[in-house]
Amino acid sequence: MKYDEERDELLELIWKLREERVQDKETIFKRSWNRDVEEATKGALEADLISSSEDKITLTHLGEEMAKMIVRRHRLAEKLLQEVLEVSSSEMDSTACELEHILGPEVTESICAFLGHPRFCPHGKPIPLGECCQVFKEDTNQLVIPLANVVPGDTVKIIFLVPRHHRRLHQLTNLGIIPGTEIVLHQKKPAFVIRVGETDVAIDNEIARHIYVRKVLK
Repeated sequence: MKYDEERDELLELIWKLREERVQDKETIFKRSWNRDVEEATKGALEADLISSSEDKITLTHLGEEMAKMIVRRHRLAEKLLQEVLEVSSSEMDSTACELEHILGPEVTESICAFLGHPRFCPHGKPIPLGECCQVFKEDTNQLVIPLANVVPGDTVKIIFLVPRHHRRLHQLTNLGIIPGTEIVLHQKKPAFVIRVGETDVAIDNEIARHIYVRKVLK
């Protein structure tokens, strides 16, 4: 809804300006693209998302959590658009602004895992961590390993891919090698051979080192 988008934009702006150590009401109003920023501010106050004094606007606990997720979706979308879809810088931000309003929690977490839980957006700004990032941080040494370290015969689930070249990523995707897919490693020499669905696929060692997987417990 339009009103919700305007409120989201306000919360996002407050978060971003706070990163610049700016919280005064005058600057927030000047930097807002929304002509109805005062109405959006009123709605956010009524929803207990912000608190306002004579010259300052701050996020409440509820507003903090909501703003965090909005910024997270926006910056992950920027990362996806730049690194995977190769969208130009001129279109990246506007498209990310649209995506931040429609990405659901599950899709957002999947994008984050697909990108390898990035810490910074293309502009160098920090991407707020999600639950998937915390799980990855806690379990990665024990559970998530490169395919190159898997024992032949094991069934594993792809967690994320970090190929060095975009073209390589497209090739893997076309072969069905994407996060969430279960594969079986048949052999490692002279080349890695994995089974994806009903198809055996040969890949080289370099690619195997950039496919991160988790063992499927039987």
